[in-house]
Amino acid sequence: MCVCVCVIQGSSLLLQSQRSVEVSADGQSHISVSPPSINISTASFSVQAATGQSSPLLSVQDSEVIVGASRLQVTGAQGLTLNGPVEVSRVRSPADQDLLIQSLSGELQLQGGSGIHIQDGTAQAGGVTVTSQEDITLTSLNGEVCYL
Repeated sequence: MCVCVCVIQGSSLLLQSQRSVEVSADGQSHISVSPPSINISTASFSVQAATGQSSPLLSVQDSEVIVGASRLQVTGAQGLTLNGPVEVSRVRSPADQDLLIQSLSGELQLQGGSGIHIQDGTAQAGGVTVTSQEDITLTSLNGEVCYL
């Protein structure tokens, strides 16, 4: 069944069906609304902010997904699981919560091209604690291991 729709400038377009609504363009981009889901099939997809900013809030392509919002928040109780490396300039927790980085089945590695700096933050902070089920080993390849 084919339907011809005419929209008067300035008015809304309403497509309604008891089963599903599908929109296709050039045989390459397809939107299907069939309760309870919306499916989009296309080479690239983006979401723009209503404020008219030039970069998209979300951009999806086969090779990458870019989130352009100034903040990304994951609220699920299970957190965030990634199956690959993470590249970020900073990881931090909200001011009233601890930051926990853990590896449940393997080792946790921190690597820094110019070194690794661990600091407790402010003069009122509680300090730095290192706890291990096994030995704690500090090794310096080109210098000394210093302690006070």
